[in-house]
Amino acid sequence: MRDKSYSTARALWLALRAGGFGVDAIELLLQWRNEAKSPFDRVQIGIDMNFLGLYAEAGIAIAEGLDGNLSDDDLYLAKHELAFALYGIGKFREAHSIYRSLRCASSFKPLIKSLYPSEYQRNTELFQKKFLNLDDSIAGKRVAVLYEGGIGDFMMYSRYLESMRLEGVEHVTIQRPDIVAGVLKPRSWLGEISGANIEDILDNHDFVTWSFTLFARYQDTPFYPPEPSSPWAQAANAESLPTLIREQLSDDPLDRKCLKIGILWRSTNTNRCEPYRSLTLATLAPLLSQQGCQFYSIHVGGVTIEERDLLDKHGVRDLGSHIENFSQTASVLDHLDLLIAPDTGPIHLAGAMGRPVWTLLSATADTRWYNDQYFTPWYASMRLYRQNALGDWSLPLSNVARDLQDLISLRGVAA
Repeated sequence: MRDKSYSTARALWLALRAGGFGVDAIELLLQWRNEAKSPFDRVQIGIDMNFLGLYAEAGIAIAEGLDGNLSDDDLYLAKHELAFALYGIGKFREAHSIYRSLRCASSFKPLIKSLYPSEYQRNTELFQKKFLNLDDSIAGKRVAVLYEGGIGDFMMYSRYLESMRLEGVEHVTIQRPDIVAGVLKPRSWLGEISGANIEDILDNHDFVTWSFTLFARYQDTPFYPPEPSSPWAQAANAESLPTLIREQLSDDPLDRKCLKIGILWRSTNTNRCEPYRSLTLATLAPLLSQQGCQFYSIHVGGVTIEERDLLDKHGVRDLGSHIENFSQTASVLDHLDLLIAPDTGPIHLAGAMGRPVWTLLSATADTRWYNDQYFTPWYASMRLYRQNALGDWSLPLSNVARDLQDLISLRGVAA
């Protein structure tokens, strides 16, 4: 590299990470980490470390940067990333103390700016009077919970709706995308809206909050929350499924004794964990040769020619091409014995339904999964399978194959 400047090196490791060369990006970043001198550069390289799964190193670098002069926006982002780093190494209480400080009234303006950067001034004025602080009582109140994040976040944080009921809330209205309509279990005190005008929401509620804030408000331990004690998502009537899906799921003499296993290998959207969150179907293919199993693809959004050939080769039944929404996905999951997939919306849906799900996590996995190898406090029916090296799925898939064989033996399925 002719230009030995820090900025050039950083541009290169960012390009390597984006291109899927995570190991090379890590090696280069670690070579240059001591060249990040200013508080801003310390925070910036710490964030880059977070994106590469180097959570322990990230926490140190970001904490060092916090000692310097940062703008209000940079300070808010730095604290956010420091909380992520601490969650990622299992330091829940330290992380949660920081995270709670970012979702309370004292952080109202930077929070609104992070949620609505293009409409910051307008939304600051709108939400100011009805912002739900972490210690505000909601007993006898009407509260709107606005959509934040993605489908997985919606499913995961909807667990806290029951906590709101136990606190005495009169009514909760939760904002959600159309695609998840009908997935949450109906409750007399719960309403759902999609794409509503914010002014109308505020007029009809005493408080407004966001789904991530429910995590800050109610989760006070890294272990199982006290609520809910039962699934909070449901499957629609199987008759609502397209005929082709129902036919594919129905028993026949060839698969009556087989375990019915859903698979999904890549996400259809992007987030900070890509390109490492997803894996290729070819990487998953050795698992598909397991005897005693009938596999079903629930991947939506179309498949490539190569993926189609692999599905056909292993006799995988393609349901995803016919699934139109998450309500139908829930009905499919209700007919399966197990789902095996990376961290995408369907694994959260399966967990919220109490359906068995084995989640494949990369070394850059979202820090919501903390640092336990197999356990997650979010879903009692979920088991985790983690990479021990970025980009290398051999260990988690080997463990899945072993546990799948044990499950087949336990269920008495003929191999």
